Amino acid sequence: MQLEQSDRLNILEATGPFNLELVIAADKAQEELYASLRNIGRWGTVLIFRESALASLDALAMISTTLLKRKSQGYVPVAVALVFGQEVEGANLMKAHYLNAYLQAGIECRIFDGEEPAKKWVVSITDAQYQA
Repeated sequence: MQLEQSDRLNILEATGPFNLELVIAADKAQEELYASLRNIGRWGTVLIFRESALASLDALAMISTTLLKRKSQGYVPVAVALVFGQEVEGANLMKAHYLNAYLQAGIECRIFDGEEPAKKWVVSITDAQYQA
């Protein structure tokens, strides 16, 4: 997983397939980033899937558990855009699983085919939060 922060936008590039160990390692890698993002106020995430979106059942369960844990700690984005290019293996099979994990944690989430529309949507949501 590659992490990049640009203002209030957290961009993650995740190369699958995903197993439980990878989900746990990715969460630990993001801990420092979460702390800095929390200090800047409302922020959003663009999660870009590369190569494969396939995940084991225990990995999917851990994603849900991790999102709920982070929410209770105050470390969640106001919006998440999930980007699945046409070349991503298993994208159509896995989209609903990832989307449901975020929605169950109370995080606004949408699926996109391209990175730029995803970034624009997340920025529009974080900007709307500041203007409200």
